[in-house]
Amino acid sequence: MDDTLRESTPELLVERCNDGEKAAWDEFYARYYGLVSRMVKRYARGRFDETDDMVQEVFIHIFKALRQYDPTRPIETYLLEIARRVRISQYRSLSAQKRGGAGFCHGSHRRGRPQG
Repeated sequence: MDDTLRESTPELLVERCNDGEKAAWDEFYARYYGLVSRMVKRYARGRFDETDDMVQEVFIHIFKALRQYDPTRPIETYLLEIARRVRISQYRSLSAQKRGGAGFCHGSHRRGRPQG
């Protein structure tokens, strides 16, 4: 990676990412992977087998949301908020699955048992 890329401000890096520059995406990922990974591990609460998948999921959400980034706010705050929201969403999804709410069509099952 060349030195000019490593010296990019967060705002410039986001702008380059939003312009579709692959090198900028690579730099963004490398620069913020540690921060996102630490946040995900903190939320994982001992389930470290999930952390790699969750880090990837967070970055997918980040890359989709980067156009809405407000450069007057610290980028780290923005990234951590996205990580928190992804974790909450996944927690809710897992909770619903444990209750038997996921994977069933509305009206076709009652309390996890087929009607009929």
